[in-house]
Amino acid sequence: MIRLSSLWGKARRADSGGVSHHPLLWHLLDVAAVGCAVLDRDEPLRAALSRTFDLDAQALRRWMGFFLALHDIGKASRLFQAMVPELWPEAFAEPPPRPLSAPPHHTELGLDLLLERIGEELDPVFEQWRNDLRELLLTPVLAHHGRPRRAPDTLVQVEAWGSRGLAIGRFLVRLLLGLFDPPAPSPPGRRELARASWRLAGLVTLADWIASAQRWFPYEDPDHDPKAYLETIARPRAERALAEAGIGRASPARALGTEELVGPDARPTPLQRTVAELPLPEGPALFLIEEQTGAGKTEAALSLAHRLMAERAARGLYLALPTMATANAMFARMGASGRRLFAEEVPPSLALAHSRAALHEGFVAVPVPFDEPDEKAGDGDEAGREARAWLADDRRKTFLADLGVGTLDQALLAVLPASFQALRLLGLAERVLVVDEAHAYDAYTTGLLGRLLRFQAALGGSAIVLSATLPLSIRGELVGAFLRGLEHKGGSVACRAYPLLTIASAGGIAERPVAPRAELARRIAVQRLPNEEEALAAVGEAAAAGAAVLWIRNTVDEAIASQARLAENGIKAELFHARFATGDRLVREQEVLRRFGKHAAPEARRGVLVATQVVEQSLDLDFDLIVTDLAPIDCLVQRAGRLWRHPGRNRPLPAPRFLVLAPDPVDAPARDWIAGFLPGTAAVYRDHLRLWRSARALFARCALEIPGDVRALVEEVYAENGEVPEGLERNWYASDGERKAAQALARQNALDPDRGYLAEGAWDSDVRTPTRLGEPMITLRLARFEGGRIEPWCTDPDPRRAWALSEVQVRQARVREALLPQGCTKELVDAVRRSWGRFEAPDLFGGRPREDLSLLPLVRARGEAWVGSGVDGKGEPVALRYDRASGLSLG
Repeated sequence: MIRLSSLWGKARRADSGGVSHHPLLWHLLDVAAVGCAVLDRDEPLRAALSRTFDLDAQALRRWMGFFLALHDIGKASRLFQAMVPELWPEAFAEPPPRPLSAPPHHTELGLDLLLERIGEELDPVFEQWRNDLRELLLTPVLAHHGRPRRAPDTLVQVEAWGSRGLAIGRFLVRLLLGLFDPPAPSPPGRRELARASWRLAGLVTLADWIASAQRWFPYEDPDHDPKAYLETIARPRAERALAEAGIGRASPARALGTEELVGPDARPTPLQRTVAELPLPEGPALFLIEEQTGAGKTEAALSLAHRLMAERAARGLYLALPTMATANAMFARMGASGRRLFAEEVPPSLALAHSRAALHEGFVAVPVPFDEPDEKAGDGDEAGREARAWLADDRRKTFLADLGVGTLDQALLAVLPASFQALRLLGLAERVLVVDEAHAYDAYTTGLLGRLLRFQAALGGSAIVLSATLPLSIRGELVGAFLRGLEHKGGSVACRAYPLLTIASAGGIAERPVAPRAELARRIAVQRLPNEEEALAAVGEAAAAGAAVLWIRNTVDEAIASQARLAENGIKAELFHARFATGDRLVREQEVLRRFGKHAAPEARRGVLVATQVVEQSLDLDFDLIVTDLAPIDCLVQRAGRLWRHPGRNRPLPAPRFLVLAPDPVDAPARDWIAGFLPGTAAVYRDHLRLWRSARALFARCALEIPGDVRALVEEVYAENGEVPEGLERNWYASDGERKAAQALARQNALDPDRGYLAEGAWDSDVRTPTRLGEPMITLRLARFEGGRIEPWCTDPDPRRAWALSEVQVRQARVREALLPQGCTKELVDAVRRSWGRFEAPDLFGGRPREDLSLLPLVRARGEAWVGSGVDGKGEPVALRYDRASGLSLG
């Protein structure tokens, strides 16, 4: 008889006291118990896996329990057990093997064991299963540490297993077969199993992390009967763990009228009434809503999401926004209205997901206690470290929260070869994915969004996409991607009505025009400004009348310069752009909303705000006059949506005016038509043909009719066969080539739901695959250097948080590295950097060193300004200046 309890699964340091290790068999049963408890609570996941394997709930529980228990069988190898020599098991009856210079990971050893060494032991549950199907099921079960792996190509069997190790593996598989008595289902189709493998990978990862948290699964003595341990210890602990982790706790409210979402004093808009009365299609569906800003798209999406949850088609929702600022604003809105989607008996979990979520003052995480024992994991306790990281990283739990809010980037990582992407997919597939501002993305990110929608459909989830100005071609791309996920062929979008609701489901495509919101219909006077002097004059005149004025510049440098010029003219203006330290930007964001937001007091709604594109998306702002640099037409329509946004207000100006600083869109523009007039705009928006078309389409009208002109303007600018003037041909071919290359890169980088969770392609290299393309960035951590000390720019009781609040990002072409001021030594800087820790705020699960972090020590200058220096991408010196009013200036 082999004594399996002598094999360790988790170990703590010898000097930490208490039980030295947790037997491997107990950990395998812990994970099986957690996974089965998740299935018991998770109806959508249980139903999906039941369909895949054609098993009822009880048979599925036994089947999945068995495979979950196999997840760490590679730890039974001699190579793994030798990692803690003092715990070398007596079961091997031989000395430990010699260490290998590059030992295989224990997940690879498990795949090797079950696919190559003792695969016949699984024949009772794999009747008629081909080897490729076995691999497709076992890979997500065994390769559960961030990415799929494959069995090693070369492996010295004697070193890894030896004859005794193989006997232990066989004995362990047979014991688990006896404990769980799994059925032997017929093999599913390859595509069906491939799609199920993604959710299975997420389930195993989640179960392993929860079962590795010692607050719920403390180390246990080996003296238990395996069956008794499973039923009397592991299963009760699993139930407690899921209850405390807040997984599957909340349920949707039984009834929710539109008035409850929009407020008792507001009437539902035509869009909101339409979605409340809409017959829902069977199965997964995509709802694509095109409507102007201020028409209640968010409330309409919440109403749709609640109806889907009430029909048990989803367990929650995730709202994906284009930027951290817009995610923060949405998170604040969801604190009250989002909770109404759920029954009052159990409060829903609410979480925020972006790389700086922990810096948001109002952030409320998934209700998981964070008092893990302060002890270092022993050798080989990789899952224990991951479990602690999961408990501490709220972005990971956001996709398991009942109500998650975050950036689209966090959701896109689910379809890229990023660490633990399967956990994101698991959460998203069971939630309604709501994507706001879908027009705000470039060709690369839009391509990834299409792949995300395809995954969502393939895994049985629904999605709602919101946009104010979506070209017909992009609408067709997104709808087509979702239909491919449903394996639905045929159909196209064609309706040019606006507003419009497009529905894609297994039944095909339905396009439903929606009546516009009457009080939002307005005629906005449009005027081209030929120079910056006229822009300054228009802003000054409106400010003198007591108006709320917005001047949008397309670059931070131009925004800072415009504020300075206004000050020279005696006009005080506030700045809002992306080059403020995170802490200052969060404060400034709230101040902008207080003065110019929906609930701004009349006495506060006056003055001038100079901003960049950060005000263009999702922030509910309202101005009396807008002056803006020329931009693509969809951006201009978005900017115009911040003009006279809320009806019924007393306005100091007689009518809304939209003034656009732009060159004359002549019939034969020169090659430098835009670069000679607005060089910053030419660099930001590299497709100059669409800028020219935007100017011609807009200025051909003496006024902008909203919503009547929106569709026609967008299609005129984005028409595939429109006029291309000779002077812009070279730019057009270059920008069109860049778009096509970006689309191809998105297809290349993104995962394929029909390939399954296998170690193929990009998984072979552990690279960071971006969610957006763009120039390389560097993150500067601003510091005050004074009195021989280096202190973070922003203050906070937690030093790590203070440093994170002090960050600002710039392009590496502008600042490649920071230089040290006189008296600031390398030793001082090195000491500060060591205090940050090795893994500081990683953008992907798993943690990597933040090589993009650079310390920028600043010394006091005049007034509130602090100055520093650096070098740019060409090695040339660059002067740096920072103050809370203007942000970071680069000279």
